Amino acid sequence: VAEYTLVVRGDVNGDSVCDVLDCMLLELARHESNNVSLEGVYFAAGNLAEDNEINIDDVKAVVNKALALA
Repeated sequence: VAEYTLVVRGDVNGDSVCDVLDCMLLELARHESNNVSLEGVYFAAGNLAEDNEINIDDVKAVVNKALALA
């Protein structure tokens, strides 16, 4: 028996949908003053620019993806 984790790019809250909630969480995680951090698969889902940090490029990519799915 094997266990796999499916990472939906842009889905940082793990509900299998890339939406406005993910955009808000990414924006909060981008600022260190907030007590929101993304780790593991959630960080991987939010790091769309693949530069090992959550920045404005990641937020813009998730916003665009969420709008495309709407």
